[in-house]
Formats: sequence, C-alpha cells, structure tokens
Amino acid sequence: MMRNTAIAAALLVSAALISTNASAEGSIGLKAGTLGIGIEGTYKISEKWGFRGWCNQFDYSFDDDIDDITFDGDLELNSIALLADFRPAGGGFRITGGAVINNNEVTAVADPFADYEIGNDIYTLEEVGTLSAVADFDSVSPYLGLGFDWGVGVRTSICCDLGVLAQGEAGIGIDSSGGTLSIDPALRADLDIEEESGVEDLDDLELLPVLSLGFHYRF
Repeated sequence: MMRNTAIAAALLVSAALISTNASAEGSIGLKAGTLGIGIEGTYKISEKWGFRGWCNQFDYSFDDDIDDITFDGDLELNSIALLADFRPAGGGFRITGGAVINNNEVTAVADPFADYEIGNDIYTLEEVGTLSAVADFDSVSPYLGLGFDWGVGVRTSICCDLGVLAQGEAGIGIDSSGGTLSIDPALRADLDIEEESGVEDLDDLELLPVLSLGFHYRF
C-alpha cells in the first residue's frame, strides 16, 4: 500500500512540475466519492486533451449474508488511476477513460453459530472453527466516465465525475481454521461450493459505479 501511495505521489508531483510550462496547465486537489478519499492531479496539454491521476483509499465495515451465513466484513478501497481527458468543446465537460491499479478487497469473518450449513452438509462450530472469506478483483481495471469542472476563482475549481470501474469477476476464497474438520476434504469440497455462491453474491461489484466530487488548485 505504501508503494502504491509513493507511485501516486510521484505522478502528481510530476504533473505539477510539467504544468509550469507556459503552454500547459496543471492542478492538484482533494476528492471524495465511492472509491474513497484521496488526492488527484491533472495536466492539460491542449484545449481538448489532458491527463488525470488519482490515489484513493478508504475502509468501512459491513454485515452481509453469503448463502445464509452471516459475515462481518471490511471493504478496503485502494486504487491508483492514470486517465486521459477529452473535452469535445474545449470547456468544462470532459470524457475520461484509462486504467486503474485496483487493490480493492473484501475481508470477512463469519458470526459464530452452533451449526453451519456449508455446501451440502451441516457442521458444528467445533468442527468448523473460524470461518473467514477474502474477495478481490482484477488488479488492473478499465475506467470510463464523464466529468465537469467549474471554475470558482482565479486558480480554484470544483470537479465532478460519474463513471464505471470494470473490476471483473470477484476472486473469492473461504477458509476454515481451528476446527476439528478444518483440513477434512469433505469440508473443503463444501467450502468450494460456498465460494461459487459467494462469487454470484458479489456480481453487483463487477461494474462498480464511480461518483466523486473534488476541489482543485490550478498551477
């Protein structure tokens, strides 16, 4: 995570330095949205074309059911993007697309129950022990969206983005540890069934809506 943050910071500093050219315009700012809270830098190379980079991060907790098993989970948002902006009319409206280094991840632990229905069988808490799950997505994901920038001062602006991040199908792993049957092949086979069900439950995250609002300072 620290390495990703360093890469993003280097991109933003580079954009700021390049933007000192008389023919270029750059900005740096803060943003918040569905991908978390972070920093963003832009570099406008012409009236219609420019580049944009961001680094977002945020974690939050949730409760959810995977095939009737209740999990306490955490969604860890962590992404770095390098994007291109196209402004058809040369104004505030833009079309944005590019690639996102996607480190978004879901981790969860099942609430303890006397019995679990896993796959095709029933297991006791003693047999299962701790039931945990991890889900992640494509490490590099395409992004496409629309945006608009409003100038609110000589060097300040507000920017809004609405788009979609194509994360791909979730890769999910469910594991048992500390139980009397944790290494039993039959339990492992039933956990495989639960993993397939979990992938279906996370279908809604394959195309992740992106909505953000930011404040920029232009160089």
